[in-house]
Amino acid sequence: MTAGRPEIYSEELVEKICDRLACGEAIRSITSDKAMPSWETIRTWNKTKQGFQEKYSRAKQEGIEYILSDNRKKALDTYERSKQRGRVGLEETHALKLLMHDAHWTASKLVPKVYGDRQQQELVGADGQPLVIRWEK
Repeated sequence: MTAGRPEIYSEELVEKICDRLACGEAIRSITSDKAMPSWETIRTWNKTKQGFQEKYSRAKQEGIEYILSDNRKKALDTYERSKQRGRVGLEETHALKLLMHDAHWTASKLVPKVYGDRQQQELVGADGQPLVIRWEK
């Protein structure tokens, strides 16, 4: 599809892609690497190659977990440095808050079943009885 890029599907190439995803690298960054397949090729593999979508999704979720834990570590490291100095800078506080919020928001959108807000609705009839639906003319 794109000149000079690998398009031939191989388990070795899939493993390289998934390893990079699992380390928190964005697919856009991976596909901009000339040694990796283009985004179009990845999309095609997602639709046509048996097992690719599962590996891709699992690696993506691992990457999200990595990013969340990395951001948490950054926040804790900053907190420890601030304790040693005896003060916390306002810029550091805002930057960390934004970093954590962005990571959690992104995770909730990419993997809503795991990180999204749980919403549950229950429909019941009068006095907790089963719901009855009637059609009348």
